[in-house]
Amino acid sequence: MPEEPVLQLDHAEVGTDVRAPGLVAHGEVHVNGAVVRDQVNLDDAELTAPGQTALHAEVRSSTSARRTPSRRAAGTSGCRTC
Repeated sequence: MPEEPVLQLDHAEVGTDVRAPGLVAHGEVHVNGAVVRDQVNLDDAELTAPGQTALHAEVRSSTSARRTPSRRAAGTSGCRTC
């Protein structure tokens, strides 16, 4: 049985930025269907979920979304900006 996500923002509506630079998460992070008014910033984030998907992200942004090349993930990552 899969564990619950350590951070879950599924279908959240955020009126400004989502900022989590340096975030360290040991387990899955879910942000599917979230609506973010400005940017998503995960600079230098370290996400670990061995054998699972570390980041489930399908985010809607009304301006720009930031995909962070410095993000490190152990496990897989599924990111998409709509």
